[in-house]
Amino acid sequence: MSQNLEQLIKDLSKNNLTITLLQSLAPMIVGKWDNFIELETAIREITGEENPELIEEIKNHALSLYNDKSQGYQKAMLLYQNIQTIDSTLSEEAIKLSSETAFGKKRDRDKEVEAEGKIPLVDFINQITPKDETTKAIDFAIKVVVELIAFSEINGMLGENIQDFVNSFANYSDESVMSIGCLICIDGLLALDSDFILKVKTTLDNISPENLEKNSTFNRVKALLPGNTSKEQLYLIRNEFHNIQDWMRKFVEQRNFNPQNIVYHLESFLEFPPDNNKKVDLVSEFLGITTNYIEYTGTQILLRSLIDRAQGEI
Repeated sequence: MSQNLEQLIKDLSKNNLTITLLQSLAPMIVGKWDNFIELETAIREITGEENPELIEEIKNHALSLYNDKSQGYQKAMLLYQNIQTIDSTLSEEAIKLSSETAFGKKRDRDKEVEAEGKIPLVDFINQITPKDETTKAIDFAIKVVVELIAFSEINGMLGENIQDFVNSFANYSDESVMSIGCLICIDGLLALDSDFILKVKTTLDNISPENLEKNSTFNRVKALLPGNTSKEQLYLIRNEFHNIQDWMRKFVEQRNFNPQNIVYHLESFLEFPPDNNKKVDLVSEFLGITTNYIEYTGTQILLRSLIDRAQGEI
């Protein structure tokens, strides 16, 4: 079961690498990103309310809504929590090294270089075992479907068709745009290159339920997905991805997303290997195991929805 909502929000601030990642990508995805890490502050920012008594009333109603198991909030939170796993040791090592370099310490490679407070990827890439393209494609498809289901649970849209989702999402909050934008950038474009949508579709069209069952990402969330069998869940994943692929393609085109632009923004805190091969697929995997950006943005989606609803109902 997901934790107490207030504790979940407080925990957002504990992974500094996740925050840094989101801050680096925000300009190309949403422009300005508000990082809410405290419930009362979020209520003030989202509602514009300053009356302490009304803020407390909104807070209590939001907590009540979250704790109501007949609502979809806790299931959405479980989906966000389970879709990623963090290598805490690697993440802490990266944060520590970044902090050390920020204070001007030097590192030895071919020669000593003056540090700039960036994380030297060359120190970490060799610790990562690359995933094959099929695994990365399945991972991305499952994460997209989890985003769709969680969004639908939060907004009471479960069972509605994909066009209802797209129409709703198009006018929804920056938190939701930030979430799907990061997913497309990191697990789509960096992991699979510019033709990631075609690669994922082709993979889904050619795998079996048995292939799906071998995927670790699927196994972390299968109990939370609609469908009683892997065959039914594979059909769901294929169908939902097929229905949203045109929307994703437009999303990418409208924002001029490409691996080069993403790398440019990531270079604000990552030091790429000193050669022409930036190994961006391994960078995707590094970020996938050292940050919890899906849970982070998902918690903020959920938080805004609860606050908006609580304000409207009191």
